Amino acid sequence: MSIIVTGGQIQGGRIGYKNLFEDSGATVTVSSESSGYEKQNAYDWKQYDWWKPTGASSEWIAASFSTAQTADYAAVWGHNLHEVAGSVKPQYSTNGGSSWIDASTAVSVTTGRTIFIAFDSTIAADWRLLFASTGTVIIAGVQIGEATIFERSMSPGFMPSALSPEVGSKTAISELGVNLGVSTLRTGVSGSIQLTNLSPTWVRAYWVPLIAHL
Repeated sequence: MSIIVTGGQIQGGRIGYKNLFEDSGATVTVSSESSGYEKQNAYDWKQYDWWKPTGASSEWIAASFSTAQTADYAAVWGHNLHEVAGSVKPQYSTNGGSSWIDASTAVSVTTGRTIFIAFDSTIAADWRLLFASTGTVIIAGVQIGEATIFERSMSPGFMPSALSPEVGSKTAISELGVNLGVSTLRTGVSGSIQLTNLSPTWVRAYWVPLIAHL
C-alpha cells in the first residue's frame, strides 16, 4: 500500500491502495522479464521480490481489461530507479494499446523513496507504467488505480511516518559488569491520522474497504 498525505490543514490527502494490476479481470503484460524476476513480483505486495526486465532504456508493465477502468494515481516502490538515472510515467490507451497517451509527465527519480503520482481521473481499458533508464531497473511494487481522497482535512499535528522512526536501545556490558556503551536500534516507523466529522456514507464507502484491505 502507498500513502500520500497533503498538508494537515488542507482537504485532499490521498490513500492509494486500489491496484488495477492485481484486479481479477486484468491481463498483465511486460516488455520483458528476467528468469526469477517475473512480472507477478511487481504486484504481489511483497517487498522482497522484484520484477526485472532484461533490457534497459525503455521498459513497461501494463494492465489490460475488457472494459474501461478508472484511475487517478500511480505508485512505484522498492525500486532502483535512482541508481540508473530512471524515470517513470503512467500512460493509458483507448485503442487496445496501438498508441499510448501520457496520464502525467515523466517523474525523474533521485532517491529510493516511494513514488506517488496523482493525475486527473481518466477512464481507459489499458494502463501501463513506462520506465526510462540508463541501466536495468528492478521494481518490487507498482500500482495504478483510484486513490481514496479524505472527506475532511486532517487535524493539526500530523507527522509523516518517515519522520517519526521508532528506536530502541541496547546496552553492552562486559563480563565484569562494565558498561561498554549503548547501541541505538531502529525498529520501524509509525504514524497516525486523525479525521473527524466524517459522514457515515463516506466511512462505509471508503474507510471500511481500506480497513478490510489492511
